[in-house]
Amino acid sequence: MIVLYLIDMVHGVKFSGRTSENQVIQIIFIVKRFTIKFKTSRGAQMVDNLTNRLVNKFSEFETKYEVEEVHLEQFGTILQESSRHYEVNHYDGRDDYYTINNDFIRHRLDNEEQELTIKKKLDQDSTHRLELNLNVGLTDEEVVVKFINTLGYRYSFTVFKESVVYNFADAAISFYKVISEKHKKARCFVEIEVYNNINGLDEIKAWRIIRKYEKMLHDIKVTKEDRIQQSLFELYRPKGTVRIAA
Repeated sequence: MIVLYLIDMVHGVKFSGRTSENQVIQIIFIVKRFTIKFKTSRGAQMVDNLTNRLVNKFSEFETKYEVEEVHLEQFGTILQESSRHYEVNHYDGRDDYYTINNDFIRHRLDNEEQELTIKKKLDQDSTHRLELNLNVGLTDEEVVVKFINTLGYRYSFTVFKESVVYNFADAAISFYKVISEKHKKARCFVEIEVYNNINGLDEIKAWRIIRKYEKMLHDIKVTKEDRIQQSLFELYRPKGTVRIAA
């Protein structure tokens, strides 16, 4: 019943690329889970169980720090000298944000790639949260926007990002520069994102990994004291909008 309900919501919207029907269902479910009404307690329990499974599967631990652009070279040097086992990726594109009430969907366009992301805070700051990504790389941009609008979301604002990401065995460490149409002056950030597929990962282990990289990058102000509690959405959202809990 839940699956049929969700599929019916996007009837006529076709994705192409590395997107499975199951992925589409998952992202719609997370977006709409509080508006699905059931007449029986069994139906409500099914929703709770599915929500808990998705939270366990897609939750992550991430910290953010604002740094100076001149720190980019030092950032790379420190990480390259710390280990021989890493992969480096570069991204340059835009993030379009769509909002409804207290929620948002991010539509990322990077060269020929497209991705939809929803995020939900699981604690008081932005460190532990649910993040679900939907790859829609080969889908026409207008179709993706139609899908977002079908869910009730409307365009809010855009930011442009240039990123370099170091992928280690336990975490992805990013350095990125951000500008927006209303904020022409670039701001730079470092993020530490702990992989959620680590065996036995819990909050204690996640913080141990975060502190390891903070110690490594201490000289460029990546420290406990410099952690930013706000998400990128909260930093760049238009003034006068409702505070977003994600």
